[in-house]
Formats: sequence, structure tokens, C-alpha cells
Amino acid sequence: MQKRYYQLLTLSLEHAFYKDGVAIDLLVEPTPDTKVLMQKNDLFWHSQVNSYTLLFGCEEGLSPAVALGDEPLQLQFILKSNSPFFFNFTDLPFQLIGQEDAWFFFENKTPLEPGLETPVRLTEESTVGSADIVPAAGPRSAYRLQPGDLGIIQFEIGEQTEVMLPFPDPESPASYAATSFTILFQSRDAYWRYYLINSSQLRFDNLTVTDGRNDLNFLKGDPVLVGGAAEMAIPMWSETPLPMLEVPFLRPKLKLNGGAGEITLDLPTPDFRRLVPEGSDENTVFYADMYIYL
Repeated sequence: MQKRYYQLLTLSLEHAFYKDGVAIDLLVEPTPDTKVLMQKNDLFWHSQVNSYTLLFGCEEGLSPAVALGDEPLQLQFILKSNSPFFFNFTDLPFQLIGQEDAWFFFENKTPLEPGLETPVRLTEESTVGSADIVPAAGPRSAYRLQPGDLGIIQFEIGEQTEVMLPFPDPESPASYAATSFTILFQSRDAYWRYYLINSSQLRFDNLTVTDGRNDLNFLKGDPVLVGGAAEMAIPMWSETPLPMLEVPFLRPKLKLNGGAGEITLDLPTPDFRRLVPEGSDENTVFYADMYIYL
């Protein structure tokens, strides 16, 4: 008898940091308990570049193998990152790094009672933010998160009205329209800050940061000492935070008037691995520091 697999749901992971939006550093894997449940119920978790599909098997002329019973089937998946710099380029609190009692929890279940404290509901397009963080007193999973794990994604499958994702009609599984979910991470904004070190002792004035055509809104501060050698530098930083992107949208240049007339120099773009947080808690701001020797 021929068996076919049908889509039950799809999950996409997106990140605004990347050029094409594909969150290549993120993975979603079933927990050990969920692997057992999936094998028992003939469910299959199929992964692609940045998307996943939950498939259910059904032999021709028979009902699907999923045994729902009186309770919905609860499947939990681990959301993890392969990048040690994930929080550098992701718009999430730095305070989460290394915390075992603060992690992300998404589920597709609608709260039974208005105002009942539950995890943030996973809708068809969810943007990740601080509101998705579950504290120590929040819901737990039997799976203990490991280094690199960001949290748990939970899907409940059943016929109850509080569950968003009903199981397809056993009589016609092919007619079921799979529900698609998307989890979107935003890129972090940071102030681009240049330290201009006059190592050649040149005389210059009228420092301006441009994009090659127009002047950009960069502020200039008083000279400060930087580095282990305590070199004098002039700081210049963007007036507003700018997004950290895999391919920067901006190619800044430094324009100055020196002894030989006007000079234009290419400036580097930020390295997301070298981000400097300043302040604390809600008042934290981020600087992408770059040192330029003139």
C-alpha cells in the first residue's frame, strides 16, 4: 500500500541582518521527547536552508497515524544559533547572553482565558523582541537548554477550539492547507563611531563624513586618548544609530582639508564582532568603533 506525506505546517526563519533575509545561523531541531512522539505518530521534520516543514504520513485509503486522543499532540523544538556573535547583530538585550533563566518560548496555542499569563503566541508572522523572553517563573520544557540554544518553539496539534492548528480531516488529508509560520529577527542598530588618529601629524580641518555625494550626519567630539599607546584621536560618530547589516547600505568617506588641499578617504564599515555596549539595562546603547590612522 502506497504511503504519502502531506504538509501539516511550515516554519520559516528570517533575519534582517542578512542580505537576502535568510537566517543561515539559526537551526530548529526537535527535542528528544518530540523525536519519540514524531516517530510514534509518523511525523517527519524536513529542513531546508531557512525553513522547515512538518509532514504527516498517510497510507492510501487509511487514516493518518497521529493519535490525538482527548489532548492535543504537543511538539517542542529547540531554536538554536550557530553564531557566537548572534546578539551582536540581533536587536535583543545583551543581558540574555549566558542566562539560563531567560529564554524564548513560542507556541501556537491561544490562551484559554483573557489575561491568563502564557507564552507569547506564535502567529503566522512573529517578530522576535524582548516580550518573547520567558523568565525563570515562566513555562518550562522538559528539555534543558544547552549553550547556543535560544529557546523552545512549541506546536500543539488537535481539535480543541483553543488550538490554532487543527489536524486535517482523515477522510481527505490532501485537501488540508498547511499553516505557515514565520519568525523574524530584526538587526541591531548601533552608532558608527570613528576615532581619527593623526599619526602623521598632518594639519587638517573641516572634517566631514560623506557618502561620496552628500554629507552625512556625523558629530565630532573633542580629542581623546585611545588604545594601549594612549594616542590622541578625534572621535566622530553618527547622529543616529544605523543598522548592522551583512552588506552595509552605506559606504562612507572622510573628507578633510589638509596641507595639500581637499582629501577624500574611504572609511571602513562596522565589524559586528566588535560592538561596544555603553550604559545599562534599558538605557544601553551600542557603538561600532573603528580606528583610522591618518
